[in-house]
Amino acid sequence: MFKILYKTLKRFLSPDKRKQLEIISLLGYGYRCKTEEVKPLIIYSLDGKLFTNGLVDRLRGVVNSYAYAKANNLEFRIEHKSPFPLEEFLTPNTCDWILQPFEKSYNLRYASPVCMLDNPNETGESLLKLSKERQYHFYTNSGNLISFINKTKGTSYTIASLYNELFTPSQKLKDEIDKQKKILGDNYISISFRFMQLMGDLVDIHGETLSDAEQKKLTEACITQIERVKEQHPSVDKILVTSDSQKFIDSVSNIPYVYVIPGEIGHIGHMGGDIFMKTFLDFYMIAGAKKVYLGVGNKMYRSNFSHFAAQIQGKPFELIEFKL
Repeated sequence: MFKILYKTLKRFLSPDKRKQLEIISLLGYGYRCKTEEVKPLIIYSLDGKLFTNGLVDRLRGVVNSYAYAKANNLEFRIEHKSPFPLEEFLTPNTCDWILQPFEKSYNLRYASPVCMLDNPNETGESLLKLSKERQYHFYTNSGNLISFINKTKGTSYTIASLYNELFTPSQKLKDEIDKQKKILGDNYISISFRFMQLMGDLVDIHGETLSDAEQKKLTEACITQIERVKEQHPSVDKILVTSDSQKFIDSVSNIPYVYVIPGEIGHIGHMGGDIFMKTFLDFYMIAGAKKVYLGVGNKMYRSNFSHFAAQIQGKPFELIEFKL
C-alpha cells in the first residue's frame, strides 16, 4: 500500500521528500495502524541495501552515530550484517550495542531511517528535529556529527573515547594481533599508500590503471618516501608498510627495516573471505604504531584509513604529499 501511495504522490513532492520516500520504500518500511511496543533507539544500520563502502567509512559512521545517541541519552545498537557480522571481529566494550532480533521496527508510526551518506556538507543540524520518542535507523558515513554535537551539547567527545567505549577486538582478532605484535614489537612506525586501481592489481570503486613504466616510477617515488621517513626516525626498529597493492607490497618487502603483514589484500565492499581479517589486522597494527604516516603521490587516493586508525589510539598522524 505504501509503495502504491508513493508512486501516486511522488510527482508532487520536493526532491528531498522524494528521495526520503524512495529510501523508505527501498528498505521495506510501511505504515501500519496496529499499536506496537517499540523501544526508542538509535540503530546504526548496515544491512547491505544502501551502503557498501570500506571499513573506515563504516566505523566512522558508527562512532558518529553513537555520539548522537550518547548525547541524547538514547540506547544505541549496531546492525552490521553485510558482508560480515561485525561481532566476528569487534565485540562490545562498555556499551552493549548488539541488536536483538525483536528490537528493530519497520513501522513508520514508530521508526524511520535517517540517511546521511557520502555528503561532505552534512553538518548534523537535521538531527535537531528528531524526536526522542521514536526509533531511528542511521545510514551514514559522516564524520561531522561529533564536532557538531560537541558544539551544540557542550560535550567533549573524541573518536578515541567513543570508539573504545564501543569496541574491543574479538578473541579471534586479538589472537592475530598478538601474533603480529610478537614479531613486530612496539618500537615501530607505519606508513600507508592507497593506489586504488593505479597498479592494476585491485578491483576498486573507480580509477585508472597506469602503464608499466608509470607504475615503476610511482613505486620508486613511494620507496623514496619510506627511506626519508626512516631517516627521520633512526631509532625505530621497523616501519610497518600497508597498501592496497600487492605489487607494491612485493616491491618493498625485502627492505630490511620494512615489515608487511601477510594476507590477501582487497576492499571489504567488493571482496570477501580472508581479506576481512587482513583489513582489521592492518587497522589495529597501524593504530599501535608510535607515529602514523600516509603517503599520497600523483593520482593516489587520500585515504582516511590510516588517519582513523591513528585517531582511535590518539597517535600522531602526518600526511606526506609528493610529486613525481
